[in-house]
Amino acid sequence: RSSHGVVLSEAGRALVEEAEPILAALDRAERRVRRHGKAKPALRIGFVSAALDVLLPQVLERITEKGWPTPNLIEATTNDQIAHFAVGQMDLGLLHPPVEAPAGLSLVGLGSQGFVFALPERHFLSSLDVIRTSDLAGMPFVLFPQQQGPVLHEAIAKALGQGAEMNIVAQAKRSHTQLALVAAGLGIAVIGTSVANRLNYKGVVYRPWSDRPAK
Repeated sequence: RSSHGVVLSEAGRALVEEAEPILAALDRAERRVRRHGKAKPALRIGFVSAALDVLLPQVLERITEKGWPTPNLIEATTNDQIAHFAVGQMDLGLLHPPVEAPAGLSLVGLGSQGFVFALPERHFLSSLDVIRTSDLAGMPFVLFPQQQGPVLHEAIAKALGQGAEMNIVAQAKRSHTQLALVAAGLGIAVIGTSVANRLNYKGVVYRPWSDRPAK
C-alpha cells in the first residue's frame, strides 16, 4: 500500500482474482438480508480459522469500503456453519469444502489451494527442495482438528498415513499455532499455500508437497 493507493504484487493480484466470487457473495448476502428491513443489516459471517490470514481480511476490507455496519463474526467449523445456515443464523460462510449444502444455500468456489509442508528449519528434510509423500513415513505431524474440516482432514490423513494411521502428535485450529509447534520441533504441519505465502515464522521453513493427490 502506498500513500496514493494500493500497489499489488503478482501474488496480491492473484489473491484479488480469487476473492472476486466472495466479494460478489457479499453483495448477494447484503441484498438478501435487506429485504427483511429498511436498515442496513450487520451481516453474520462465519469463518474457519484458516480464513483468518487471507480471506476474512479481504471480506472485512470490502465491508468497510461499502460503509456497511461492522459484521457479526462467528468462528466455527464447517459443519457448525452449515448448521447455522440451516436455521437462518448466518448470511455468509468461509468454510472447507466439500460440504452438503441445505436447500437454498449457494456455494461458491474460490479456486483450489495447494499445500506445502512446514518443517523445523533444522529438520533433515529441510535440505530437500521438494518433499514426496514417501519421505514422510512415520514422521510426527501437527494438524488441524478433524471437526474443523472433516473431509479435508480425512484426505490428508489418508494420503500421509500411507496405509497406516497418520502420526498426529498435536492438533491446533490456527495456522499460527501450528507453526509455533513446528518451530518448537514437535512435528511437521500441512499449510495452505496462500497462508504460507503471507506468513513467515522464525524457525520454520516451507517445502512443496510434490506428489500431493489431486483429490
